[in-house]
Amino acid sequence: MSVNRGKYRKTVFRMFGKGIGIFLAGIAGILVLFIVTQLITQHVWVKNEQTSVKELTAEQKKADFRYLTKLAGNYYPFGRVNVKVKGLEDFKAVKEEYIVRAGKTKDNTEFIKLVNEYLQRIHQTGHEYVLSKEEAEVFNTFSYRALLKLKKEDFNKTEYWNNLLFQTTVGTYSDLAIQYNNGGYYLQKDYYLKDLFLQAGTQITRVNGQDTDGYVKSLQNKHWLRFDSFKDKVYISNPFLVDNEDGKTEWEVEFKLPGGKLVASPIVKRFGYKLDTRMDNNPYNSMFCRELNDTTGYIRVYYFPGDYHSDYNIIQDFMKASGGRYNKLIIDIRGNNGGNTDYWKKVFVEPLMKEVTYDEREVSLSKKYFEDYKMELNIFKATGGGLFHKNSGFVSAKRIRSDNPYGRDMFTFKVTRVFYPKNTFPFDGKVYLLVDHDCFSAAEDFAGAVKDMKLATIVGSNTQGGMATLLNSVPFALPESGIMFAFETDMSYNQDGTVNEVYGTKPDVELETSTYPTAYPLSDKTAELRKDPWISWVMNYVN
Repeated sequence: MSVNRGKYRKTVFRMFGKGIGIFLAGIAGILVLFIVTQLITQHVWVKNEQTSVKELTAEQKKADFRYLTKLAGNYYPFGRVNVKVKGLEDFKAVKEEYIVRAGKTKDNTEFIKLVNEYLQRIHQTGHEYVLSKEEAEVFNTFSYRALLKLKKEDFNKTEYWNNLLFQTTVGTYSDLAIQYNNGGYYLQKDYYLKDLFLQAGTQITRVNGQDTDGYVKSLQNKHWLRFDSFKDKVYISNPFLVDNEDGKTEWEVEFKLPGGKLVASPIVKRFGYKLDTRMDNNPYNSMFCRELNDTTGYIRVYYFPGDYHSDYNIIQDFMKASGGRYNKLIIDIRGNNGGNTDYWKKVFVEPLMKEVTYDEREVSLSKKYFEDYKMELNIFKATGGGLFHKNSGFVSAKRIRSDNPYGRDMFTFKVTRVFYPKNTFPFDGKVYLLVDHDCFSAAEDFAGAVKDMKLATIVGSNTQGGMATLLNSVPFALPESGIMFAFETDMSYNQDGTVNEVYGTKPDVELETSTYPTAYPLSDKTAELRKDPWISWVMNYVN
């Protein structure tokens, strides 16, 4: 199955650096000026024709994997976290295995799938993925190519590699309706087999001879494994929604009936993809607004699109029409996989603020990445930041330690962001932000920021993390194949010192903890929204 990367991604860098010294101010001044000019005048995408790629030799494939594994070993910050906190296999321990496997792949299709598998292994924390043509094009300007050390010809190959990656993937799923609950997997609905009746509440205890925890961990290189911060264990949204690599047509599954009896039965594999249909039921592009009663406004946001202006105008008009009579505003971002961070800053934070507010957060970056890209990072800072990421809120990044809790090969910084009130709503009540385990990336940024600034009461269940405080996932290209990919180099921390990309943001009010999926409104009708358990809780809450 393809990597679960979220519906939209942030694709520009947050600013970072220690300021340009005399050398960069003098000798490199011309370079900086040229880059600024390029950013102002040439911030357009370069359209390229697809370039076909010759079949790689075994030595080329092994060379690419030596580069990839070394890059991940030097720059990826979550290796020890995945081992110590999540209990997963150390990706460095399988380095040589992947190099050997790369040399044995029979063609380019097998090779790109192996690259994707390796990225999936480290995708257990953060953003890691093969870049699509559209995602790569964001960086296809002279300025970005120069700063990120990317070759122009590699951009022409992205469509070729993506076609190979996705054309033959076969996913599997079962007919079982499954919910993860309090560390286990349970049937949500009755299920009838030929000689066996499995009633709702039946627990899945073993799959293919392994207990469920062991089976889930075995999927580390196939599927994004979520982290249950209350049980301190990884889990999966659906144990049977995976690629069919073993060639079998059934899973051997053991069940524990509600009365305690253990039974076993094969479960037939269905082939193809069966994706979560909750977002498919979204009748709107990205959001809608409703008045739930005379004193409660409701705004539902499914994702944060790059162009936020239309949504901004709709929400401004909605709030102005209320005339300031709301004493509660519910912002519902359940299921929001992220998108553009400017969205939540401009659409919600600035209009809700009453005064200038600062947000501080710590972040670690590998020393090796900092050393290798120090000039590039300083140029980012020298060019003012806003040219790369408008209204980012970035103020400063000050190095405070030369280590972190997970190793001495990291620099740790304190980042300060400032937010200014602008076009404020006629609203003086309480804001409630509804979040769940599907909130990721820019949605995570939003939840973490408003909690830290005490701008809203966070209600629901733990988010999935994915915050990037200094840098978004960084693009690279393999030297022989030209495959373009990205992975996280930025390890962000919550205020309590936990790693955000692992633990996410803990709600102020926890309505459900170790449950997936949680409650979720499918309807946009006001009467139906009022019946949603979490919305109802907020409407009835008296503080």
